[in-house]
Amino acid sequence: FVFTYLDDVLVASSSEEEHKEHLKIVFERLQQYGLKINISKSVMGADRIEYLGFLITAEGCRPFPEKVETIINYKLPSTIHDLRTFLESISDEFLPKVSEGCC
Repeated sequence: FVFTYLDDVLVASSSEEEHKEHLKIVFERLQQYGLKINISKSVMGADRIEYLGFLITAEGCRPFPEKVETIINYKLPSTIHDLRTFLESISDEFLPKVSEGCC
């Protein structure tokens, strides 16, 4: 229920009650290790959040519409090199085999 990236901590829960319990656990752990949060940068209890170019909701994670528009309008690759360059620019969360060198 906890996801971290650099100095960001995301807490995901199925219900408001569960979220309160998850936050309590996270806050206790932060306190245990002497870590502090910046309240002015914190968002708690949100049912959707924009994070690192993605919209995260209970339904899942999807890229911002403007990011999708950029891909839709991308010039079609005409060489293998162009195709590889394009595929490398896409998150491997959406194309997991790309990072394994399938192309």
